[in-house]
Amino acid sequence: SNKKNDKLTFELRVTIRKNELVLSDNKGGVIKRIPAGKDGHNYLSLKEVLKQVKSRFPDKTNATILSEPDTPYENLVNVMDAVRSYAAFVDDEYVSAELFPDISIGDAAIRKRRR
Repeated sequence: SNKKNDKLTFELRVTIRKNELVLSDNKGGVIKRIPAGKDGHNYLSLKEVLKQVKSRFPDKTNATILSEPDTPYENLVNVMDAVRSYAAFVDDEYVSAELFPDISIGDAAIRKRRR
């Protein structure tokens, strides 16, 4: 594979933290931080940002979800659902529109705790 091209390929990452969801790319750039509210994570905001990213990278189908060790399974599932697709209203009916269905899962980098 051509190393130069590999560097240019955009890779989407969603990191699930206790107090926020972080969208970033493989170059380390944070696209958006979505703080959790009192009712938990804001999956609707996540989906809206993902739709914007998809419009900029329409051919992109893969994304990586990174989660901390103590992330509730339900949170992971909710993020996976948000990343995979969204309901679009087309011709008077809801259809499932693809976002990033090819999902890889990994461990989030541990944040160093300040003593």
